[in-house]
Amino acid sequence: NPRYSGAPGESLPMPARDVMELLLGRAVEVLWPHEGNWFKAVVRAYNEATGKHFLLYADGDVEWLPLARGFYAWHLLPEQEEAQIKEQLLQLVPGDEFSPPG
Repeated sequence: NPRYSGAPGESLPMPARDVMELLLGRAVEVLWPHEGNWFKAVVRAYNEATGKHFLLYADGDVEWLPLARGFYAWHLLPEQEEAQIKEQLLQLVPGDEFSPPG
């Protein structure tokens, strides 16, 4: 995460919507600091109002997560791993059944 020279407790400005939407459909790996583990997921949606991305994890779990806020470390998966995770998710539940609510 980039260094920020603002006042302590001051929030980073939210990246532009078009930048945040570049993650849609991409596979990522997210570090959960409290668990000390990395989890693979596919980004399914972005909510500009909340600044959160909707993630579909490889085990079928789903959640909205603020990837841009810097609390969760994450990175894009290489193309080959991305294809594997997407195939794995299609086998769990075909179609768009794991789309965000609403």
